[in-house]
Amino acid sequence: MFWNKAVFNQTKRKLHSGHLLYTQLYLPSGIWTIALEFSIPPSEQGYESMADKVYFPIDGAPHGLLADGFEFDFFDGKTKIGKCVITR
Repeated sequence: MFWNKAVFNQTKRKLHSGHLLYTQLYLPSGIWTIALEFSIPPSEQGYESMADKVYFPIDGAPHGLLADGFEFDFFDGKTKIGKCVITR
């Protein structure tokens, strides 16, 4: 997970301290929720954070997309606050 430094520095936001975060993946076929689990929260890892697990929390989601090299943006509402790259 690569957090957008400009968003956090300009707004004086802090990196998330939670161990479970969610974002939406916008695809032509629909919008899907993605979950990211962290054993060490991003606030302790810094602007490059490693999630232990990335997954769709519902059946019927395009689970095959979450393969090595897949990239997606991390949104907080309408604001893009980071980019996630899947590595296995």
